[in-house]
Amino acid sequence: MPGSPFGMPGGMFDNNGRRNDEGRVLTYVPLADIDKELAAGRNPALTVIPVRLVTIHAAVPYKQQLEEARRALRLSSPVPIPDGKGGFRNQAELDAAEAEARRFVWYDGFDIQRRETQVMSDGQVRVIQEWGEVVPKDNRSDFNYKFEEKYIEKIHTRAVGHHYDEGFLPYFLKPEMMLSMPMPLLAPDLKVKYPEIRLKSITDNIKKLEDAAKPKVTASELAKQLQGQTSRIGLYGGSTNTAGLFGNGGDSFGGVSMPGGSPGAMPGGPMGIRPGPGGSPGAPPLPGGSSGPGGPGGPGGFGFGAGGPPPVEVENFLLRFVDCDVQPGRTYQYRVRLKMQNPNYQQDKLVADPASAKVQVLYSKWKQLDRPITVPPESFLYAYDTKAYRENTETEYAGQKELLKRLQLQDHQAVVQMASWMEQVRTESGGKREPVGAWVMAEMPVGRCEYIGRKQFVKLPLWSSESQPPQYVLREVPEKIIPAKGKEAPQPKGWLVDFSTKSILVDFEGGRVKSRFTIGFDDKGNLMNRTRAVDEDASTEMLIVRPNGELLVRSSRADENDENRTDIASKWTDWLKMVESRRIGGGGMGDENNPFGPKKQP
Repeated sequence: MPGSPFGMPGGMFDNNGRRNDEGRVLTYVPLADIDKELAAGRNPALTVIPVRLVTIHAAVPYKQQLEEARRALRLSSPVPIPDGKGGFRNQAELDAAEAEARRFVWYDGFDIQRRETQVMSDGQVRVIQEWGEVVPKDNRSDFNYKFEEKYIEKIHTRAVGHHYDEGFLPYFLKPEMMLSMPMPLLAPDLKVKYPEIRLKSITDNIKKLEDAAKPKVTASELAKQLQGQTSRIGLYGGSTNTAGLFGNGGDSFGGVSMPGGSPGAMPGGPMGIRPGPGGSPGAPPLPGGSSGPGGPGGPGGFGFGAGGPPPVEVENFLLRFVDCDVQPGRTYQYRVRLKMQNPNYQQDKLVADPASAKVQVLYSKWKQLDRPITVPPESFLYAYDTKAYRENTETEYAGQKELLKRLQLQDHQAVVQMASWMEQVRTESGGKREPVGAWVMAEMPVGRCEYIGRKQFVKLPLWSSESQPPQYVLREVPEKIIPAKGKEAPQPKGWLVDFSTKSILVDFEGGRVKSRFTIGFDDKGNLMNRTRAVDEDASTEMLIVRPNGELLVRSSRADENDENRTDIASKWTDWLKMVESRRIGGGGMGDENNPFGPKKQP
């Protein structure tokens, strides 16, 4: 996820000083000095902020809520009269009744409760955080999970842009009702995608929109609709997107004045009060009034922020929230409670019971999501093919006899492949860290009764904030791990990454196997006595003991086709190839690709 290093709270990866980026120094400056720095020809830099995210989707029964509003408020509900042509003769009357009911259904966000557990090595479940306790009197909770505050702290104050949904999903999102949290923009180099929506009530509804020939919504259309929109907590708006930087329009950059644009608001817009359905903060719907805030629908009729109501075909809204405070190996359960503005608020004279007009927000019952979510581990260990390791090492260090001799696999060793999701890696100075935010893989030999893993030189892409555009580049550290004997010793190339573990290889079978035979065949195929030695590579089976005493068996034959391993390996190799090709072929580092430089007129 890209972030900005300019003086905003949490807006930099290393808050303690400077980062050395490819020999150049990045200096953190206060926002008040940005214009002066730009005038001096020093451009702002983007960095990557690695975060773990759990994204939860749920369907809000909007159509069912409309029917309940009609019944409770005794609104008109005309009977459709078919016209014999697939439509209705009283369509205008139906639309008017639908619009009237919609004025009274305005959601006011939602509450979350979270339970956090972890399965220990002995199989026991340890409760880290229990559910909040619900107060029976008013169904309110003193222990709601502050997911929005966590999002603002960890992501929103750092983000330079939002991920915008495309296609038919925008029809189901209602950020002005604070039902769908924004999704942070992902670093494009990593080719990471957000999970697809698999809720049947939503996918079936999308099919209806397709059949009705409703237009799809582009990311730029959605960004335009959300631009400048505000909410009560300054989170659900769309004013953080950057002009031309990631291709979705807008002109603000986290408080930085952009060339050719207006001064940008802080991410999410100003801390304003979201207008209620009647137009003023918290006001009730006005009898005989128009639709929600802003009047008629926006482009394409999907109605966001300044847009109007969703099309009749939309039966559900999509509730989406992001939990950015999760840890690998832990399990999370969630409860959700909807909030809706009371359509009878302050309407004392229009209701039978005046007490029902004194409550501004109505709460639904708590609904527990039926599926616990376990954050997967971020480190995997596999048995690796010894023949492949030998061949790869010979290719990598061809012509470097001394280095090849030190790094090549020995007969008494097996090979492990380690895959780790790395949030950051140590810099060459040892005191600072560089952001990675991706899976990193490496293969290394290990002998019997040795700890598995070690510090390994890896061809590792690291984020370059000063490249234009900012991107991942291959960098090397000058550290020396092979001592010199009389003259300079050759050193491996790459970035030194620590893959050390406390697991131990107890024993293994396979690898390079030497066999001796006392019989053979002559040229005519006749059996004869002949002593001969045969070297062959067999699949490897390993017995590993973990630090908690658990025994683990890995097989290189089985691991070769392991679905998780192949998925991580393919992403890793594709990433390396992309960065390699960009280094070889250039990549457009000139001023024309600088998102902060002067914009050329067409």
